[in-house]
Amino acid sequence: MCRFQSGFLHRHPLLKDLEYYWRIEPDVEYFCDIDYDPFLFMKQNGLKYGWTIAMPEFMDTIATLWNTTERFIGEHPEYLAKHSLR
Repeated sequence: MCRFQSGFLHRHPLLKDLEYYWRIEPDVEYFCDIDYDPFLFMKQNGLKYGWTIAMPEFMDTIATLWNTTERFIGEHPEYLAKHSLR
């Protein structure tokens, strides 16, 4: 799902006429006011994609995530995007 949300969602036909969109997860709670226009900020700063993460994680997965990802990329370089930072 993360891959779809960060890589393919913006290509969905329903979003083709939008300059910006904001995807918010169900049951999200903001604990502060958003006192600026995030879309204007993105436009003024030439940003194409923005995200935040602030959720509890299952700690047993975090310790091995990067090494597992690196190993997978090494075993399956065909899945790496052509213009990735690698």
